[in-house]
Amino acid sequence: MTFKRISFLGLPLDVGGDVDTLCRVLREKKKSRLIACVGPGAWMLAGKDPQYAAALEQMSLVLPNGFGVALACRFLTEENCHSFGFDDLTFATAFFETVVESKLKFALAGGAPGVDEEIHTKLGLRYPGLNIVYTTHGYGDFAPKVAALKAKTPDIVMVGMGAPRQEAFLMALQDADFKGAVITCDGFIDDFDHYPAVLQGDPCPGWVDRWHLRHLYLLYKRPQKLWRRYLIDYPSFFMLSFKTLLSRPLEKGAGRRRK
Repeated sequence: MTFKRISFLGLPLDVGGDVDTLCRVLREKKKSRLIACVGPGAWMLAGKDPQYAAALEQMSLVLPNGFGVALACRFLTEENCHSFGFDDLTFATAFFETVVESKLKFALAGGAPGVDEEIHTKLGLRYPGLNIVYTTHGYGDFAPKVAALKAKTPDIVMVGMGAPRQEAFLMALQDADFKGAVITCDGFIDDFDHYPAVLQGDPCPGWVDRWHLRHLYLLYKRPQKLWRRYLIDYPSFFMLSFKTLLSRPLEKGAGRRRK
């Protein structure tokens, strides 16, 4: 499988590849790759922030972050579209196992001050072979963080600063001629303690995963962090998707990628 870029609801999106495809991309050392995983709020944010939309156009890959985004893309475009959110165990586990097995140097940028250090410890315990060469919180000026990453030369950098700041940070790394893969991880760093035992040893109740209710459980546990994503971003995204669906009969398939 390989990725190919389409225009989906006005934003670039790379489809066709799966988790294994992305892991192959991540294994390529000393090659610049900027990978943005975009959630449902990206479309509303892009309408308000032209710089954010322009940054996405310059990414090596723009991947769906969230089952709802991937589902809407598959329905409207008939393309093979997978979700790459770090809250998905399939992707998160494959990602970290790839870093360990390929002996890649790993860095982390994001979260509140002190949180990055906690995640450093917890990831190290979960993946003993994980070579974490640098961590930094997501606040403050970019310049010292970029300089440190250039000096440490990690093969992969995970960035969780929230959009559009994290995409701006990726562009700052590109401007500094950073060599390596950089991938956004949305709220993974701040929400790490609420992910299941397969990642960090503090599972949510078994019935949550059994009934596919993890997103509602996380909303209950961290309403101040997630209310906007689930109560504003997703409804707005699905409304845009629905409007596109309604326009298709009038425009002979608008919303689908033209073959």
